[in-house]
Amino acid sequence: MRSRSTCWNNWRTIRSRWIAARSSTTVPGEELERLVCEHGEDFSVSPLLVEHPNFPPQAFLRLAESDEPSIRHLALKNDDLPATLVSVLAVDPAPHVRRAAAEHRNLPVSCLPALLTDDDLQVVEAAGAAPAFPTPWMHQLLDAHPSRPDRSGSSSSGPRGGGVVRPV
Repeated sequence: MRSRSTCWNNWRTIRSRWIAARSSTTVPGEELERLVCEHGEDFSVSPLLVEHPNFPPQAFLRLAESDEPSIRHLALKNDDLPATLVSVLAVDPAPHVRRAAAEHRNLPVSCLPALLTDDDLQVVEAAGAAPAFPTPWMHQLLDAHPSRPDRSGSSSSGPRGGGVVRPV
């Protein structure tokens, strides 16, 4: 069993490596990827290692296939992650990975129905705010709500006051 002192010294060493890598303009991309794969990210410090200009773009594809949910989550920090990978991550067993997929700009619209009915409320909220959410679907969702206040503040029953679309 490791002593508390050994664990603390190990954490300080890892944290020092993260900080040094973030501030270096010459750190090799392979070293950044290795740090992320071995130790994850330190979200208390910005920018993240995956946001470093030397982080290799092809590394995001490898992160998406990791056994660790926290590493798969980091793959979604790449705005250019292919839609096929985003759709795979949208059905990930880890809710925080599905939530990040729902927020990704390359999320295929075909993934939204499953995310909108997810068991995790934060995933549902992210899906409802997804950049890919089509406006007609938004209207359909609002029209299906049993009652909502109309512009005057009183409630109307039925789908949006009898199906009339009014600006909110």
